[in-house]
Formats: sequence, structure tokens, C-alpha cells
Amino acid sequence: PNEHITSDIVNKVEYLYHATPSLYVGRIMKYGLVPKAKNKLFQYPDRIYLITVCDENLFKSLKVVNSINKNTGTTYSVLRINVNSLPDNITFYKDNDYVNGVFTYDNISPDAIEIYKEDVEL
Repeated sequence: PNEHITSDIVNKVEYLYHATPSLYVGRIMKYGLVPKAKNKLFQYPDRIYLITVCDENLFKSLKVVNSINKNTGTTYSVLRINVNSLPDNITFYKDNDYVNGVFTYDNISPDAIEIYKEDVEL
């Protein structure tokens, strides 16, 4: 089971990051992040994956995902979520498969989201 780490996130992290294909940014900025499971390789409940540190490891991971999904030519954007702008009832869990990864089953309002890096080519 994944560890509930909400208090660690709220007390120790100012921002969380979410990478997405750039073509989804406009919709996310309008409606927010909504849990979805596009990856049919694994049977998980719908969730939003986030990271606590935006560094080169994120882009290395995206390159791997791109090659597996054969998404050559896809550009990505990184969104930054202000933890202080999130509701008190949001819950975060540790992603055991990614060092700085967390996830939530809760929606994230567009009010808490800003574009951090746009149209990054892998």
C-alpha cells in the first residue's frame, strides 16, 4: 500500500509539479487537473501524479514514457501547483515507483496551477 504523506507535503513543500503533453495545457488551465488513468498497462484507480522536485530526472522519465508509447514529436509542459492554494481536505500518497513522486485521487483547481515550463521537446 502507498503511504499517506499529506502532512509532509503540506508542511515541507511549497510547490508540486506535473508534466503533461503541451496540447492539454489549455484545458488544464481552464478546468484543473482531474484524475484519469490513460495508461492501460496497469490497473490503478484514477489519480494525478505529481513530483516534489522538477529536475532532469523528470525529463529522462518522460523520454522513457514517450518511447514506450511511441509519442515521438510530443512536446511537454510542466505545471507548478502551489500547495498553499490547495484545499485542506486534499490527500497525497507516496508513489513507491518514483523517488520524488506523489499522487492524489483529488481534483486540483486551476487556481492553484501555473505554467512552469512550456513546450519542452524531448
